[in-house]
Amino acid sequence: NTLAINLLESFQQFATVPRLPGFLRHLVAYFFISFGQQRIRPTLVSMYTYLQPIIAAVISVWVGMDVISWQKLLSTVLIVGGVILVSRSRSLEG
Repeated sequence: NTLAINLLESFQQFATVPRLPGFLRHLVAYFFISFGQQRIRPTLVSMYTYLQPIIAAVISVWVGMDVISWQKLLSTVLIVGGVILVSRSRSLEG
């Protein structure tokens, strides 16, 4: 529980630091995704991309900034199912 409190305090301190506007953050994120696709398999990059919202939701619930809802659970099941489907089809090809 102390770890969650420390993380929450860190997030609150981070929130006071000037950050990039929303569209620039997305632009930087998409730049790194395309940069990663040049270095590793696009399938792996897309799996990481699709898992990012799940990781963000888990962290926000863990630190007490969000709650679990049936929509989050359903979307998690759909995303993980898609990632498993893609990874299995990739393993069947090779």
